[in-house]
Amino acid sequence: MRSSATSIGWGLLIVASACQAPGAIELDAGDVDGHLDAGAVRVDAGPPPPPTDQVDLLLMIDDSSETFQAQRAFAAQLPRLLSAITTGDRDGDGTPDFFAARSLHVAIVDSDMGLGDVPGIVTCGSAFGDDGLMQIRARTPLTGCASDYASTYAATPNVFAFEAGGPRTATQVASDVGCVTTLGTGGCGFEFELEAPLKALSLTPTATGDSPVSWTHPGYHPPTFYGGTFGHGDDPATNGAFLRADSVLVLVTVNDEDDCSTPNPHIFSLDDPSFDGVELNLRCHAFADQLYPVRRYADGFLGLRAHPGRLVYAPITGVPPALAGASPTSILADPDMQFRVNPSMPNQILPACVLAVGGGIALPGIRMTQLAQQLDAAGAHTTVQSVCSADFGSATDAILAQLADALPL
Repeated sequence: MRSSATSIGWGLLIVASACQAPGAIELDAGDVDGHLDAGAVRVDAGPPPPPTDQVDLLLMIDDSSETFQAQRAFAAQLPRLLSAITTGDRDGDGTPDFFAARSLHVAIVDSDMGLGDVPGIVTCGSAFGDDGLMQIRARTPLTGCASDYASTYAATPNVFAFEAGGPRTATQVASDVGCVTTLGTGGCGFEFELEAPLKALSLTPTATGDSPVSWTHPGYHPPTFYGGTFGHGDDPATNGAFLRADSVLVLVTVNDEDDCSTPNPHIFSLDDPSFDGVELNLRCHAFADQLYPVRRYADGFLGLRAHPGRLVYAPITGVPPALAGASPTSILADPDMQFRVNPSMPNQILPACVLAVGGGIALPGIRMTQLAQQLDAAGAHTTVQSVCSADFGSATDAILAQLADALPL
């Protein structure tokens, strides 16, 4: 995102909080700051779950400015990724390395969650934006792409589905998914990369606030979202066909700036005196206390699986390429992963890395890395990769390695 004080379209630099110190997650501590309105999840991993042949892969694609090359780089890896998931062969030698998925669901959400009732921000609509709704129509159809895949996958609304022995090969599904992951760059420059997938997957609570299904983690209570709304994860008209009870849930995010998920979109207002005097570019950093805590997302994603070993989280984000695949703690300790104001341009933040294609920059993906740290401590499978890498082949390798750990033979 790049901006002036009145125009957010091209070039808006957004910053998210560096104030939430990294550390092991305490998932049974409850709501400590008023932002996590769902019940916190107590994680007791216990023995590993039995093998499953179901994988549900959710892709969160940043659709703000200057992300099109990253979208295309990830789409180029989809044939290999989906082939490996459905054969269990991660290295292409013809021998399975992990338990293959005979049933694979793939869904796509973007980072545009709107800005509520805040007007006047270019590319950012009011209300809910795309609201974590799964996308199945191509916004920028490339050669060989259809404009709409809804009828092709009518049996699983808004979800790209592969079934072993079914009508479509994994290669065909990968091609269809790739056509939609190139979402373009017209989305809101204030990205909610964590809130969007959480709303996409979260459930509607019962009258007592509990989960409406039996397969969530004990103690899970669905979170609420902006405007008192709930998630779309069990809505048959939107995202309800995606997540299955016994699947391995794989969450991959592709973005070049940090998450700015907030319950108070007025931090982006041009007219609110509470936030006046601070450049829009810097507000997520300056008003870090207005962001949702990262713990909201650790609790929210872990709560959707009965066992943390059924969750894989792989952000491809603003991380120096040399640190890709390192432990989240090591990544967070690196100087390039700190928020540093550019001394020659004090309304901008120094990047974590420079994009290999196009010469753009990626800001430190601190909140995504903090989430990986917390999920890893709880027993999920995580890897943090760099959006600045020349291609995403190494990121694909790392995702498959984590999936192999989640689905051992």
